[in-house]
Amino acid sequence: MKLPPKNQEQITQNMLSEAKAGLIQEAFLKTGGNISYRLLEVTGAALINYEILGNTDRALHAHIVPRYANEADEQRRKPIWFSDLANAPKLNPECDKELMDKMARAIPKRLSAIVKL
Repeated sequence: MKLPPKNQEQITQNMLSEAKAGLIQEAFLKTGGNISYRLLEVTGAALINYEILGNTDRALHAHIVPRYANEADEQRRKPIWFSDLANAPKLNPECDKELMDKMARAIPKRLSAIVKL
């Protein structure tokens, strides 16, 4: 059974939209993986927690959180939202410049290595 041209056009548009969304999601996840590997490399963190949520903010986003060996085991295993965020260190561009510069160098270095593969 052949579909009318209008229906076929809509199906084609839907398939293209789904393919584009899939590529965006794939790039998003690969980028997050790259960032987390660089965080491990640059910070000496013991592990990385990923939190990908969409319940409140309806935009594709993730929280990539380095976790450290000196954190209590119970705390390190929990989502970051269960931490005492009020007393957590805040980003300070002046104090955190060295870390920011290291990340700025590490991420493109890794991406260029991936592209060469």
